[in-house]
Amino acid sequence: MPPTLVSPRVTTTARELNELYFANGWTDGLPVVPPTPDVVAEFVESTGLPPDHVVAVFPDRNRSVTIEKIAVNSVMAGCLPQYLPVIITAVETMAMPEFEFNHIACLRSAFPHFVVNGPIVSELEMNTGVWMWGSGDRATTTISRALSLILWNCLAQRPGAVQAGAFGIPGRQSSLVVAENEDVTDQHGNGWEPLHTMFGYDATDSVVTCVSLCPGFGQVMLSLEDAEYLATAMLEHVFASFHKAPYLITIPPPMARTFIGAGWSKQDLSDYLKERARYSVAWLKKSGRWGRAAQDFPGNRWDPDEYRPKPGDENEYIHLFSKEPGPWDLYVFSQHELDDPRQEIMIIVAGGDGAMDMAWRVPHNGGQWASKKIDRQAGATATGPTQSPEGG
Repeated sequence: MPPTLVSPRVTTTARELNELYFANGWTDGLPVVPPTPDVVAEFVESTGLPPDHVVAVFPDRNRSVTIEKIAVNSVMAGCLPQYLPVIITAVETMAMPEFEFNHIACLRSAFPHFVVNGPIVSELEMNTGVWMWGSGDRATTTISRALSLILWNCLAQRPGAVQAGAFGIPGRQSSLVVAENEDVTDQHGNGWEPLHTMFGYDATDSVVTCVSLCPGFGQVMLSLEDAEYLATAMLEHVFASFHKAPYLITIPPPMARTFIGAGWSKQDLSDYLKERARYSVAWLKKSGRWGRAAQDFPGNRWDPDEYRPKPGDENEYIHLFSKEPGPWDLYVFSQHELDDPRQEIMIIVAGGDGAMDMAWRVPHNGGQWASKKIDRQAGATATGPTQSPEGG
């Protein structure tokens, strides 16, 4: 017997459907696939859960997200039913306390991004190679779109509601999800540990890791032959914003092979970068990265002299990831300390050939990494009350 759906129904023609969705603000700016009751019911049935089952509760929005709402938005995005385990798990990670969901309403245009690891990557034929951040394969592209629509329709993450990002992010509808390439090895067959094992999961587990990211930085290297050269070159752009926050660095296979062949682990590269991430006070002032909130000044008055280089500033350095308290702590845009220092810089392998990398950072008011094992039965381990507040 088909599940009983509770979402409102509208009667319209195929030609008028998308105009209706645009007029009512039910889409994130792109046309949608019609979420007809029979298709939505098929998606719900594939999870083995009732339509009103609550997958995740978001207290900051006074909303919850049900299986039916996930199914509706996934159909609209063009997903296949077998993508639902990834989508459900991604929604669950956003609701985990460590992610601190409400921070994505900030002005800095932070937005949830998701890394998928494990056997499900190949099973769903998720793209881990060329153009992997830029859509192209059905799985990562439509899963990204489904999550964009869930955020838009179920969690008010849209302009005119609580979306306050000054510029937004490119690729919200197609580039929120990336799958790690776990098969890259050097000539001796040695490889790197995949991201999810850094969080304590087995390599054979399928896992979604959620992190809020601000638009990233890219750098083209001149050579792929020397691991230390590559790591040193990365320093100049990865930390240019000088925010003490978690970073996600994407390394393409050719660069990964160079590091692996030289005996570097992901942790070795992370430690090398953290130990050398420093800038002089003079450089920070000249580049506009030196500053603190007005309330930190005596009498709450901004003092322009604080931002002008002084003699000796060129020899005074700030180490971004230093754990030692220093006189310059107020000047480093920082978020609270991570529970695990190893998570300050996380590295994945993905992309096509090339001597370049891509670095993203978490906003300094952002949450921490949140990860969860994918339930292959789509929703059998989901918890929560079987009711949905209005708007969920």
